[in-house]
Amino acid sequence: MASVDGVKARIEAALYVSGRPLTTEELAMAAGISSQKNTIKAARMVAKSVNSSLGAVEISELSGQRFVMQLKPEYNLVAKKFALKPLMPTSVLRTLSYVVYFQPVTSADMALRRGSQVYHHLKTLQQMGFIESQPSGRTRVYRTTSLFPQYFGLSEQVEEMKRQLAKTSRIPKSALPAGR
Repeated sequence: MASVDGVKARIEAALYVSGRPLTTEELAMAAGISSQKNTIKAARMVAKSVNSSLGAVEISELSGQRFVMQLKPEYNLVAKKFALKPLMPTSVLRTLSYVVYFQPVTSADMALRRGSQVYHHLKTLQQMGFIESQPSGRTRVYRTTSLFPQYFGLSEQVEEMKRQLAKTSRIPKSALPAGR
């Protein structure tokens, strides 16, 4: 069995390289332990250590007992200048913006607005955990998940989230829904 320091180091390493929130199960696998309770305890210890010793990086516990290592929002602009690869391509990010603004939105409507490549974008965004869908007849209806505003430091209220994104978005105002 690994030492407590070894378990914490493995959790820290997994969070560092993942670039996305990790579930308790994923962290347990990385740490080489089977106890969910011990995994959560170790992840919280890592978070406490990182959050008290680093200035620009934090570990947050998200809903569903998931953990993520991320840059604090106030350092995003500084880091953006030096980032080698963005979180996602601009086209996928633009599709995500449309889901936010028009949610709930059907895949058919998204394809009309964004083109047929939107199906790949939607699949990518679902895999990342930023959007979810439900079947609706022969199409699917998409909306953001609770992870989306948590990850990007936005309000969880849809209307406020839209206002926050409108301030920084390059989507033309004419493309935004009126009164939605």
